[in-house]
Amino acid sequence: MSRTESNYMAPTRYPAYPDYRPSDVEWLGEIPSHWEMTRLKFVAHLEMGQSPSSDDYNQDGEGMPFLQGNAEFSYKFPIPKHYCPTANKYAGVGDILLSVRAPVGAINIADQIYGIGRGLCAIQVKQRSLVRDYAWYLLPVVKTELDIESTGSTYDAVSTDNVANLCWNLPPPDEQRAIADFLDRETARIDALIDAKRRLVTLLEEKRAALISHAVTRGLDPDAPMKESGIEWLGEIPSH
Repeated sequence: MSRTESNYMAPTRYPAYPDYRPSDVEWLGEIPSHWEMTRLKFVAHLEMGQSPSSDDYNQDGEGMPFLQGNAEFSYKFPIPKHYCPTANKYAGVGDILLSVRAPVGAINIADQIYGIGRGLCAIQVKQRSLVRDYAWYLLPVVKTELDIESTGSTYDAVSTDNVANLCWNLPPPDEQRAIADFLDRETARIDALIDAKRRLVTLLEEKRAALISHAVTRGLDPDAPMKESGIEWLGEIPSH
């Protein structure tokens, strides 16, 4: 683990803005007075997916890479498993992919053109007033509203209107970029720390297993005389 990783501490204090005002959104509370409040539909184009006949799906590369829902999502970019020559709803390169069926609110970014099924909505930033990287970080926060609106007796789902009318706090574009850049840096450092901790946990689990194995098959006396157990995987055991 590097010194940066081991000594990382998340920022605990941010400078306050001069003035704040009510956002009129209960869960959001106050926002800086120079920020705007809008709806997602006014700053982005929404393309709700549509599912062709299941007979048109294939895994042979025929047609366009097709995403039915969030099952193909990874950390940031989807990993398509199916193709479809008859898809009629698409996500463009750079669009944010939002899951509108359980789990509602999962997101990825389209790294190529995809056909999309009814489990997804493609969000394409259409106004200069909205920075896509800022939208990427804001969506998991505002999905609070989708959690409230999600419906369905078998699984949760949200409608086009639910997504279109998401409340959206909108700083000036240069401030959005600054926020997104800050979050890129900080989350990358946190992710690196998580990876280091996972490696440490793996090593500790291996050490724990080895300790138990040695104690129950070799005993606690390192100087005890040994004999062959006659079992290939076990090897030698204390002679007594």
